[in-house]
Amino acid sequence: MVPTKVTSTRLIDRLERAGYVRRLPSPDDRRKVIVELIGKPAGLDEVMAPARRKLGEILQSYSPDQLETLFDYFARAAVAYQEAAAALRASDA
Repeated sequence: MVPTKVTSTRLIDRLERAGYVRRLPSPDDRRKVIVELIGKPAGLDEVMAPARRKLGEILQSYSPDQLETLFDYFARAAVAYQEAAAALRASDA
C-alpha cells in the first residue's frame, strides 16, 4: 500500500503540471506548503452537467417542506465540517 502522503504529493504534482494548482510556502511553517487553485479544470461544467440535471430532477420530487428540511441539514452539516476542519488544522499547528 502506498502511503497517503506520497499519493497526495503525486496528485498535487499532476494538478500542478496541468496548470490547476500551485504550491506556495506556508508563512507559519517552512515544512508545509499551501496548494492554491489557479485555474478551473477545462470541461468541468460539461462533465458535471448530467449529474446536475439528475440532482435537479431529484430535488423537484420533494415538497417545499422537505426541501426546507434538506437545505437546513446541508447548511448545518457544512458548518459542522468546517468546524471539524478548523479543529484539525489547529491540532496540526
